[in-house]
Amino acid sequence: MNKLKILIIVFIGFALTSCSSNDNKDTQDDVEITEDDVESPLNSILTLFPLESKYYQDDYLYINHKWEYYDDKKLKSYNLSNADMSGYDTWMLIYTDNLLSRINFSSQNNNFYYNVTTDQNIITLISSEENSLTLEIEVDNGFIDYIKFYRANHTDSPSETFFNRDTNDNLISIVGGDCGLYEFTSFDTGKKINPAPMYHPYYRWLRILFNILNLKTSENNPLSGTYIAGQFCDYTVSWDISLEYDLDGRVIMSTELPPDSNPNIPTQIIEHTYVDL
Repeated sequence: MNKLKILIIVFIGFALTSCSSNDNKDTQDDVEITEDDVESPLNSILTLFPLESKYYQDDYLYINHKWEYYDDKKLKSYNLSNADMSGYDTWMLIYTDNLLSRINFSSQNNNFYYNVTTDQNIITLISSEENSLTLEIEVDNGFIDYIKFYRANHTDSPSETFFNRDTNDNLISIVGGDCGLYEFTSFDTGKKINPAPMYHPYYRWLRILFNILNLKTSENNPLSGTYIAGQFCDYTVSWDISLEYDLDGRVIMSTELPPDSNPNIPTQIIEHTYVDL
């Protein structure tokens, strides 16, 4: 196993949905998917099949993530639970004519769904909540270029974020988020993309939806960079992480060390296991 060191900030995610079979024709019919079927960013073919991810702070296990798949390799559900069973989130995916059309979300205190549509290279999700949330994702060949989201009562003040990549499609900066700027300066090569990257300045629900939609932000895994931090976004932090891989180049462990500026932050560790479908 190889080890690579990186500096990074915590982030994670992956997600799936809950489902009512009356709403549409879903993928339980075991339809074989080929490259010719990919006519929409919602029909991208999965190449990594995470089965479970465990999140640790120092030696303490605090979150479990589990994925389920249909026989045709499409994602079926994503389940997140606290290790102490104090809370859970579940996403179930529903497909119509082989395309993702709805994501059902449930937790211990909330239940709603997202309707999912595409128009050219724009994926739009609209929640069923009373004050509905709209998320628009601009996609280029499976990579996220730009996102915008807003509530129904604040359509004039959306939150916007831009993803900038180099000519090799490696992520070099994220402009937006809490403090406005994340920069990435080195990358691994020839490895599979990390199924739960720790460097996105986002809310967890966004990270999960990116993974549900099988969208990428970088061709290779960032290994070093900086971000703007602080209550008033008034200082810069470098991040450090190490990745371990299996013989197929899949990330099986990522370790984020606390930044020099704040050694009291616990070490963040994520362990991944996969299933071969």
